Amino acid sequence: MIAAPATTVAARAAATSAAVIGAGPAGLAVVARLLDTGAPRITWIDPAFNGGRLARYPEVPSNTKVALFLQYAAVSPALTKAADAASHDPRATLAALEQGKGCALVHAQKLCADLASALASAFPDRVDVKRGWVSAVHTTSAAGAEFAVDVVDGVKDDFAPNGTGSAVANGAKSTTVHAARLFLCTGSEPTPTPADPAPHAVFPHIQPVNAGKVSYDSASGALKLEGHGTVAGAHGFGIAFPERITDKWGNVEWSVGMWKFMRYIREVIV
Repeated sequence: MIAAPATTVAARAAATSAAVIGAGPAGLAVVARLLDTGAPRITWIDPAFNGGRLARYPEVPSNTKVALFLQYAAVSPALTKAADAASHDPRATLAALEQGKGCALVHAQKLCADLASALASAFPDRVDVKRGWVSAVHTTSAAGAEFAVDVVDGVKDDFAPNGTGSAVANGAKSTTVHAARLFLCTGSEPTPTPADPAPHAVFPHIQPVNAGKVSYDSASGALKLEGHGTVAGAHGFGIAFPERITDKWGNVEWSVGMWKFMRYIREVIV
């Protein structure tokens, strides 16, 4: 969420065209789409680059057919280029499974993790991978940058006060990434303030500020901060920020799933 500056001393980094927080299915789809649409430099932030929330549920059967997981990987030219160039094809295991049925989520998780690695390798001059925790995101008036994202090369402190596990190890290096656009793909729900947020397994250090909450436009992913309106250049995608679809009979669906994320993201980022 949009937050107060980190307390650690930050080293200033050059501005990037977009900062993408999260490397699950939505984050991967956003980075791929940004590459497809010509973004010159993307900073991609995640502590593990291991498929996001999917890594928590390896044995859970998917509701999604195997064919749609492969369609997710095939629709983006950047992902296709990365997969074709990889020493081990990230699509191979899924391609060998029965296409009309679901599968254990470990296969989707491995697809995302392997594609993330392949994407970074295929586009080294355009994708800057940062392994770490986001401690804060705040707006900035710096030329060419709307956001400053503080990234800490730290780990959770299991002995943090009140058992929150949200403290960063003392002396951990902090880098501030300046970006023209911001994409939250964290797999968490927007947290209201001023209540303290619950620790998040992927981004436990994020602390929202201001007496309001983060919401979003369910047709575009545009983020809004209560009391401040739409945050220009900031979008949320993924399970916390799904597309809202209403059919001709008035039935509402919150569109969640790898292929649905990819389709929606490709419609919004043009």
